[in-house]
Amino acid sequence: MKAALNVITGGKKGAYNRAILLQIIHDLFKGAPYGFLIFILWELFSPAIDMNHIILLIGAMIVTFILQYFTGKWALVACHEGGYTLCSEARLNLGEHLRKLPMGFFKKRDPGDVTAVMLQDMSFVENIFTHLLADIVAAIVIPLMLLIFLFVLDWRLALATLATVVLALPMLYISNVVLARIGKKHHQSRVDSDSRILEYLQGIRYIKAYNLVGKRFSKLENALTEFHKDSLRVEVYPGAFASSYNAVLGIGFVVILLLATHFFFGGTLTIPVFLVFLVIGHQFYQPLMAAGLFTMEARYMNIAAERMQEVLLTEPLSEPAVSRPPVGYDIEFKDVSFSYLEAQVLDTVSFKANEGSVTALVGPSGSGKTTITNLIARFWDVDSGSVSVGGVDVRRMSTDELLSHLSMVFQDVYLFKDTIFNNIKVGKPDATREEVIEAAKAAQSHAFIENLPEGYETMVGEGGSTLSGGEKQRISIARAILKDAPVILLDEATASLDPENERAIQEALNALVSSKTLVVIAHRLNTIADADRIIVLKDGAVAESGTHEELYGTEGLYYRMWQEQEKAGGWTFESSLR
Repeated sequence: MKAALNVITGGKKGAYNRAILLQIIHDLFKGAPYGFLIFILWELFSPAIDMNHIILLIGAMIVTFILQYFTGKWALVACHEGGYTLCSEARLNLGEHLRKLPMGFFKKRDPGDVTAVMLQDMSFVENIFTHLLADIVAAIVIPLMLLIFLFVLDWRLALATLATVVLALPMLYISNVVLARIGKKHHQSRVDSDSRILEYLQGIRYIKAYNLVGKRFSKLENALTEFHKDSLRVEVYPGAFASSYNAVLGIGFVVILLLATHFFFGGTLTIPVFLVFLVIGHQFYQPLMAAGLFTMEARYMNIAAERMQEVLLTEPLSEPAVSRPPVGYDIEFKDVSFSYLEAQVLDTVSFKANEGSVTALVGPSGSGKTTITNLIARFWDVDSGSVSVGGVDVRRMSTDELLSHLSMVFQDVYLFKDTIFNNIKVGKPDATREEVIEAAKAAQSHAFIENLPEGYETMVGEGGSTLSGGEKQRISIARAILKDAPVILLDEATASLDPENERAIQEALNALVSSKTLVVIAHRLNTIADADRIIVLKDGAVAESGTHEELYGTEGLYYRMWQEQEKAGGWTFESSLR
């Protein structure tokens, strides 16, 4: 449980001590009645029975039952309240840590894997602290207390009782070792099946379009089949050794009875002690048998905690001790090289986007255009060279400082499952309703929003699924207008718009970028012909740079791209009926 404790408590010692202490006190009161039972039995078998003493002992037992109720209630509340509170904080800490990780972390991991860490793995760990911990503590405290009683009564039988536990423990150890090995495979199978389900749901329209439903989508079927096999293995193989552990304990209890009978007929064991061993001996083994299941569950859940700990140990982007604010808003790349895994994406790229100017990035697909905007926002760190905003290397600015000066409009827009009002307000959390509406009007969104059933309070489906591509794009532009940041990064912001609205959106974008530093990725070259500077990229390097007139006149790569688009603009589809 060490990994789970570190994940939940964040390494803070004593964060769960109160709940554990209350649970120990509760278990002590839970075992105390057996002590009074011993005294009652001794009194009943004494030559002169003292009823007042028996009544006093029964009254004491009643008091312990009452105290047992209250301490149990307090322990239950402390365990659940403490567990859920700590787990809630751990979820927030995990989410904050994920926010600070470079985008490469998410590129290398399956989305279903990250989702499983945040949701399922955390739920497994949460279950340890809210449900299993009380049972685990009881499985330690109650047998230990009863064993002390047994040693006081008869050290021979107590020692034999302890010996059966020692003999059973190897079986429990083996079951946990087996579970540790199979459990990791089971966790991975679960993650794979979750990922394939997520992939199936996200790509359902393509699956239907290409008739890949049912068994034809073999990736999902194979993942679920493997998950089914691993689920059986994780139950059967460790379960066999856990059953052996319980069997040894059960046989041990029978052996203790045989020994007690032997000692009784040999005249070395009295009837009261014999009866006490019958009652307490049985109670001694019950929590130990249950502990076999608890420890297996805890071990499996600890695997989930180890996966979470792996994420938490992933180094985030470094933050400077003191953040330096930019001096102005020009953007400069100096000999920037960047690789993703083994593939080099940028190779010694250098250029400068002056403050208040429009810099366009063009080039074939995969030439590094989007990577440049991601490096400006410091979603990744460069391998070599530097990226600076306002004369300050972005690595010497805190993430919050840097992003406060940037607005981004991506080609692939993501909207949260929330109201349209709140989705626009993302750009400025403290914005008034009037400011949100003004931003929507500037982004040519107000009219279509007003026509929705609940206007600005209309709920948007996850990812913006209930809106068209153009509507989502306009909401995204409204966010950027509302933020009013001095640096704007546009990734083909008009790509999803219909021709009727493109001119209006272009006007809105012109208002957005007025007097701001703009870096725009363009695929349609006619939209950036008026840019102050055009950077032409090829294979991760700057192939050409200049204004439209300069680049067109050289008849290089930019000229050829322009000519190709001119030809494409006059392309028609011809068909003949047969």
